[in-house]
Amino acid sequence: MCQRDGLSLSSQPGSVALICGSVPAVLRGLVQKTHTHLRVGVFANLEGTARMIQARSILLALLLFGGSVFCASAQTVMGADAVLRRFEGRWRTHVTIKSENMASRVIEATGVGVGLVTLGGQYVEYRAKTDAVPGYPIDEDLQISTWDVANKVYRHWVFDSESNRFERTGTWNEASHTLTWRANERGCTVVIHDRFVSSDRIEWDLARRDPNGKIRTHIDAWMTRLPHSSPRRSRRPR
Repeated sequence: MCQRDGLSLSSQPGSVALICGSVPAVLRGLVQKTHTHLRVGVFANLEGTARMIQARSILLALLLFGGSVFCASAQTVMGADAVLRRFEGRWRTHVTIKSENMASRVIEATGVGVGLVTLGGQYVEYRAKTDAVPGYPIDEDLQISTWDVANKVYRHWVFDSESNRFERTGTWNEASHTLTWRANERGCTVVIHDRFVSSDRIEWDLARRDPNGKIRTHIDAWMTRLPHSSPRRSRRPR
């Protein structure tokens, strides 16, 4: 309220002079001092307003222009390139697992998977789950992949329904149409090969070796694209 009153008084200086001419000297000095403080308050208010407008202008410029720069920078750092986009679509999956840690030694599982490009084209998301089998839980996993432009390497993250989380890096071999993923997981070396046999079939294998080089887990698997499965129509598995 004080700053508003200052604005109204300073816009009409003649009214203050009239008051000063009709009061004793002591009161006149008090009025003049009050008027001075009001004018200082007005200028301070105007200066503060100017600074606020300037700050808002800078913020607006950052949002309009800086935002596009940040987005462009992000797009050059990560991306779902043509190799990763081959995972788009709906897939029928078959997996054969051989492990020394399993009582039966060999397990076969079938299921469905869905791959789609997400987050503005920066990543490929792949979700899979096994078919229902009486007496066994349904396993699900979420895989996120991208191309790291700065480091020239593919990056891959896996999360599953058994609370596992893995991170891997990959390289592409154009001659063999193979993505090779590598990681060190729980003291073991893991190597995975994704071979793109055709646009509708992917064959992959996994070998997990202990520090002595002995294979502890081996997986052979394949994925075939479901009929009428278009990357643009990809949906999450139900």
